[in-house]
This record gives sequence, C-alpha cells and structure tokens, in this order.
Amino acid sequence: MIDGHPRRMRLATFNLFWFGTDRLDVISRGPDDLALVARTLRGLDADIVVFQEIMDVPALAALLETAGAPLGRQWSVVDNTGRELKSASWMKVVLAYDRAVLRVTGLQRLEGGPTGTRSLAVRLEHRATGQVCVVVGLHLKSPKGLGQPLGAGPSKKRLGACRRLATWLQGPAGVHDGELTGPGDVPVIVLGDLNELPDHGSLAPLREGPMAD
Repeated sequence: MIDGHPRRMRLATFNLFWFGTDRLDVISRGPDDLALVARTLRGLDADIVVFQEIMDVPALAALLETAGAPLGRQWSVVDNTGRELKSASWMKVVLAYDRAVLRVTGLQRLEGGPTGTRSLAVRLEHRATGQVCVVVGLHLKSPKGLGQPLGAGPSKKRLGACRRLATWLQGPAGVHDGELTGPGDVPVIVLGDLNELPDHGSLAPLREGPMAD
C-alpha cells in the first residue's frame, strides 16, 4: 500500500542484442532503432528492468534517461561486473531501477562463468513502504540449439551458473562490505534470459531447489 492505495511493482527483462557494440559486422543500430527501444521502455513503464547483452553501460543509461523523462521515471543502473571490460565482445547484465521509487541496499555479483552470463543480485527497498525484495538478473549460457543434452558444453555452463545461484539463494541474510551474503527470508524475484526450455535439466537447481515454491 502506498498512501492507502494498493500498488504493484512492475518488472521486465529485455535482451538488447550486443547493445552499444562498435562491431558493425554484427549489428548496426541507427537513430530509428534507438527510438524504438525508447518507445518500448516507455510502454513497459517498469520500476525494474533487467537487461542482457549490454556492451556500453553509459549509452544504456543515457537512453534510459531519455526514455524515462516523459514518464517521470528516474532510472539508474548497476551491472554485474562493476568495472570497464577490456574486450569489445564482452557483455554485461544490467539492472535498471527507478531511484525515485526504490533504493539499493546491497548487491552481489555472483562469480563464475563468462562475464556476460554472471548473475546479478540486488536488494531493493521501496521508498514509500519500506518493503524489501531481492531481484536477480540472469543471462544463462546460450546453446547452439534448444534441448541440448546435459553433457554439452553450454548446458554444463548453464547448470553450473544455476547451481551457484541456488547455493547463494540459501545463504543467510546480510550485507558485508556492500555485498549481499544471501537473501534470507526476503522475497526473491529471478528474471532474465534463461536460453533454454523451462523443463531442461540444466535449470533443475532453480526449478527443484530454493525456487521450487
């Protein structure tokens, strides 16, 4: 409840293929493309958006500022590395949140796996109500085709990422040096690009583990 009125938090996830790359042989985005992305973001009008395949975080932040202004949105961003990447082919998972509605009270960048597929967990507090949740942004390893066996390389990497996340989700609540030790009893929302069918074996640690309910 906010000022006596019920309010639901709006969340979305958005894979922006190689956003911000200068590799014109991969993808070329012009003003019309960026305008379309901005219109889509305004249509979503979300409190939280998890992005995948972001290669230029400042460019995304600028786009979010432009897209959010007509809505009164004040989106800020955090990413899953906290540093500039040396390789032009490396991607990031980025979480954007409306800082007028929410504030970050802790985060954890889960280690292991390629930089672009490391999970990002962010603890957020709703400014008006004080309610708290943890949002986990995912970009799991992509296969060469859906339904690959568990022994395939991409499936092994995806399974490893899910196991690491499942272990972290069972960790005790707390923040140490700004990093979350675990969500504890705080509600957790996991969203992102799973890159597989929901019943695939590589997703079992999440489907059958701490996220089973």
